[in-house]
Amino acid sequence: GSVSVSLNGCINPNGNISLHTLRTQLIGVKELTAKPFGYCGTDFAITKMLSSDLIEECGRLTHHVGQWLREEGFIGAYGVDLMVYEGKLYFIELNPRFEGSAYV
Repeated sequence: GSVSVSLNGCINPNGNISLHTLRTQLIGVKELTAKPFGYCGTDFAITKMLSSDLIEECGRLTHHVGQWLREEGFIGAYGVDLMVYEGKLYFIELNPRFEGSAYV
């Protein structure tokens, strides 16, 4: 009943923050893993089924995390993992690195 989404950002040396492709992480797909929370791949199409408000909120939250990282002196790629459950967005994890599920 939930959807795991992820969004990457990049803090450039000049301080600008750019956001990159929103994607859905396939987690715990029974046909692909025995692990309930096992990572099974990335789907770039499912996120198009999210409401525009949720998509915008993903961007706002990821940008806000980037602002905090920048204030802490971080420069580079980062990823934010989020969960959509019953129409609400929940912060799950910050990865201060380039994420493997990101579109290159």
